[in-house]
Amino acid sequence: MSNEVEIATRYVHAVTHMLLRRRTMQPGVAIVAGEPLDAAKRVGLGQMARQADTDIVHLAFDHTDRGYEMVGLTVAAPRNIAVYSYPNCRLSLIGRRTVIMPPEHVRGHFVLEPHELIHKPAKPDGWDEGIRRAERQLVNLIAHGIVAHGQIALHTLANG
Repeated sequence: MSNEVEIATRYVHAVTHMLLRRRTMQPGVAIVAGEPLDAAKRVGLGQMARQADTDIVHLAFDHTDRGYEMVGLTVAAPRNIAVYSYPNCRLSLIGRRTVIMPPEHVRGHFVLEPHELIHKPAKPDGWDEGIRRAERQLVNLIAHGIVAHGQIALHTLANG
């Protein structure tokens, strides 16, 4: 179990670093890690986002043939009276900026600002190649153990 927590923690640090670059996360947005979300758990994530009035980026982890790794990314963003939920998102490296791409059939993309997720109405040029670049960068950051200390307040809760 502690190995799983360590792996998830490395991913949270790496994804935070990619999305925020050197900026510091502020109240209003959170990156969380946990198990894959089925429909009921996505509803729960949306309820948590609404109650906390916080945009949430959920990194899903599971065991694969390559070991314990990130297998999904979901965005939950409360706006007005609704909570928008976008499962099956991917990171995409566009120039020097990493963005969150919802599935291809969903318009736009998300930019993580220190206090909120911003929805941009169009897909950026080169987003599909950007996904491959972001995957390579994520693997590299995890291998080198990037630490986002000072950028995030990290809290670990583990079942067990």
